[in-house]
Amino acid sequence: MVLTRKTGAWALGLALLALTGLLVFDRLQSSRRQQALQEARRLWLAGDHAAAEQLLAPFLPDEPRAVELKALILEARGDLPGCRALLEPLRDTLDPGSEGARVLGLAALRRAAIDDARALLTPYLDIHLQRLREAQQRVEIAWRAEDARLRQELASAGPQQAARQALLADSLALRREVHKRLEARPELKTAVEAASAQQGLLNLLTELGVGQLMHAQNQVESAARLRALQTAQSIFASVSDMAGHPDVYYFYAGLVSYWLGDSAAGRALFEQLLAQSDDLELRLTLATRLQRFGDRSWAARLFEEAWQAAQTPELRHEAAHLRALAETSELTEKVLWLERADPAATNVQTALQTARGELAELSGELASAESCYTAALKLLEGQEENATQLNNRALVFLSLARLRADKSLYELAIADFERAVRAAPQEPSLLRNAARQLLDAALRDLLQELESLDLHVEPRLQHLAFLYQDSAQRSELIGRLAEHPALHRAFEFFARLRVLSPSDPMGYQCAGLLAYLDDQEALQGMLEQLEGRELDLTGQSEQLAAFYAGRVPESWRSVLRESCQKLRSAVSEASSKPQRQAFAACQLVGQSLSLSKVGDPVAADSLVAWAESAATIAHSAGAEATLMTARMFRAARRLKPLVPGAAPDLLQILGSGPWLAWALARDPALRERARAEPDLEAALDQLATALQRFPDDCRLWEWALLTSLRPELAEQAAQAIAADDSAALLRRIDRRLAPQRATTGLNHYWELQLAGQSAAADSLLHALRARGIPLQE
Repeated sequence: MVLTRKTGAWALGLALLALTGLLVFDRLQSSRRQQALQEARRLWLAGDHAAAEQLLAPFLPDEPRAVELKALILEARGDLPGCRALLEPLRDTLDPGSEGARVLGLAALRRAAIDDARALLTPYLDIHLQRLREAQQRVEIAWRAEDARLRQELASAGPQQAARQALLADSLALRREVHKRLEARPELKTAVEAASAQQGLLNLLTELGVGQLMHAQNQVESAARLRALQTAQSIFASVSDMAGHPDVYYFYAGLVSYWLGDSAAGRALFEQLLAQSDDLELRLTLATRLQRFGDRSWAARLFEEAWQAAQTPELRHEAAHLRALAETSELTEKVLWLERADPAATNVQTALQTARGELAELSGELASAESCYTAALKLLEGQEENATQLNNRALVFLSLARLRADKSLYELAIADFERAVRAAPQEPSLLRNAARQLLDAALRDLLQELESLDLHVEPRLQHLAFLYQDSAQRSELIGRLAEHPALHRAFEFFARLRVLSPSDPMGYQCAGLLAYLDDQEALQGMLEQLEGRELDLTGQSEQLAAFYAGRVPESWRSVLRESCQKLRSAVSEASSKPQRQAFAACQLVGQSLSLSKVGDPVAADSLVAWAESAATIAHSAGAEATLMTARMFRAARRLKPLVPGAAPDLLQILGSGPWLAWALARDPALRERARAEPDLEAALDQLATALQRFPDDCRLWEWALLTSLRPELAEQAAQAIAADDSAALLRRIDRRLAPQRATTGLNHYWELQLAGQSAAADSLLHALRARGIPLQE
């Protein structure tokens, strides 16, 4: 028994000795491992990565600290996939603030796995930004104290007073001395190092924001895109709190602001970027982005500035080509810029031939125009098929279709436009072209029986009124239009355009059609999108200002005169197609009224005769409306001499109906004279009938006119207008899209009058006049 106890004690002693030996060995091994890892880290910091890797090799892949250090070496070589392979098995054990978490997050970011990247990098950035703020605060407090102490020392008298005074006067040298002293203080060394790491954190935060922005761009569903953009905005907001922003911050933060509809903030960021960089290629890139956003006026200026400043033919050619494609260009200006671009570039020559063809077509040189279009088409045949080539070919098909009145060419153009969008679904210019042509295609299909294509009349929403006589026929037509597949694709493209090009008013071009279809939900959505957005209306405002001043491009008159000539020929033909002939006569009235607005003399008697003939040949709501307009025009012409002369000519600016409503409301004597006008009495009878048949079509100027001449019908008109919610939404949209248009302002004025807000209406008139809209007393 004693022996057994001794044996047991001896065995226990051996076990304890062995365990102690193991612990000592483990401690020794741990110490050696620690020393090896510290040495490897020192070698890595010194840039001797090969030696560091040799020391790390025995500890891989089991030692997490060795794995992280190896990943940092691979990161320095740009091998992020290798980093990921090393670190992925340790993901769940990585400290959120570790360099391993950062490198793994960066690897996810570079492969566009944005959710994974954000999950890894957001905690890392939160931890290190907090440390940075604390470090900067400690350094700032210490800096102020050390700076004050040093200044006090230098200001004191002594044998080296002159040298001290010189140092005191040199602010840069003074800062260096303060920094040197802070670095020498052990308790501040870590804080100074942390503060100096700001640029790395700033770059990482910016890259995460850029990755989030790219992710947002790829979102098709608008709500998901908005959420992704708002996340990107919050990341860039964190960047904005830090000093030393890189150029890339201003660029991408500006993109986010534009896409979120805050073009003012985006513009401010881009202006800061331009102020601190004279890189012409950056200027061209920025201008191209602005063009896509719909901020075309600023883009055009930047293209021109880059062209003027370019020192190489390549940059000058590129700037000229981009300026030519800017949608602010008139045709003559477009040709000029294309002639300045690279003459050896096929796409430049294609665009130049197309533009020259359009100029020839405007001048009535149809053979020359067709020759240019054919040459452009031949140039395109040898090009590789891509989004740009498809879009350019579609534009040529479109021009030839218009010239030849060939429906098959329209179909080819639309097919190419849609293929171009599929190839580059994020390109606003392609969406713009495809959306417009799909909308026209839907209208053209419904207007086939009017043969508007053969008459060279572009399809318009108001032309549908020539296809019905009563509300039942109108409802049936609206149903057919609402179900048209081309229209649905057009609405989809317009919606995408409003997201990608938030400053472009073109995205809202379908608002009138949505009101016609009574789609109040879509109209309300448009209004919400417009909230806070700054649209680029520079070109529109300049054109309207020129129009009010009586300056109209001669090309406008040429096109209208050519159109009137063609329509006169169609009206004079003995036709077995009465509907076509009646439609041609009504279009002749409309084009002639447009000519009168640009200052050409028009015979009012001829307009009434053509309209009466159309209403007799083929009766329709459109023919009735045309006859009413022609009669009002002739009545307005007779009444105008009784109104004191004023410039500019409001009858030309407003058109006969709104002008009559405006003038009669202001002059009781003129109202008495107007009641003796047979044309106006007949037109008002037509208006009363239309109000019974189509109350949804009642307009504000009609209510104002009835208030002056037939007050017994004005209340009925007021009720019809109040019941039309879609029209009210459309007017609110119009006030954003065309604030300088006189009829838009006048509609707002009458809307306030109808609501009994006379004081607000009068204030509005003063504001409109202050903006240059010529609504005289």
